[in-house]
Amino acid sequence: MGLGNQSLSGLVSITARDVHPPLYYLFIKLAFFLTGSAAGSVNQVIIAKLVSVIPFFLCMIYGITKVRKHFGWLSAGLFCFLLYSMPQM
Repeated sequence: MGLGNQSLSGLVSITARDVHPPLYYLFIKLAFFLTGSAAGSVNQVIIAKLVSVIPFFLCMIYGITKVRKHFGWLSAGLFCFLLYSMPQM
C-alpha cells in the first residue's frame, strides 16, 4: 500500500531494487489516481483488492471466449473451474 502512494519516480526506483515486477504497483497507482483515493475519498484497501481481482476475471473471460472457441465448452469449463479453485484465490 505504501508503494501506491509514492511518486512515480520513487515507485520505479524502489521496485527496481526489489524482486517483484513493478507492473502491479503501477496498476495500483493508476487505480488510486483514477478513483481519487490518494486524496482520501475512497478506501485504498478496497481499491487495491479490486485491482488484484481484475486479472482473475480477465482470465475467466479468456477461458469463456478463446478456450471455448478452440477446445469446446468442456475445456473452457475445466479451465475456469481449475483457475477458480487455485489455492492462491
